[in-house]
Amino acid sequence: MKTIVLLRHGESVWNKENRFTGWTDVPLSEKGIQKAREAGRALVKYADRLSDEEVIKVNIPSGIPLVYELSDDLKPMRNYYLGDQESVKKAAEAVAEQSKAK
Repeated sequence: MKTIVLLRHGESVWNKENRFTGWTDVPLSEKGIQKAREAGRALVKYADRLSDEEVIKVNIPSGIPLVYELSDDLKPMRNYYLGDQESVKKAAEAVAEQSKAK
């Protein structure tokens, strides 16, 4: 079995200003939030072989590692988020609300 961990990230406010962030936790810009959402969905779409209609319903929270366990031929066997599952659920719901606001 193989394991891969995905973590969503996008352009931060400091990236936009061309500033070095180092170990400083800087919030994402609006563009960063959108790009991170798109990148996360694209990876999950590919790994889980989702249609365009199915992937739109996927709400991947920022900053919470998504773990995929893969078979030896790299087919997804299961996936899950690391951390407190209630916090993960709330974060995914917040992403869903952001999508509705657009």
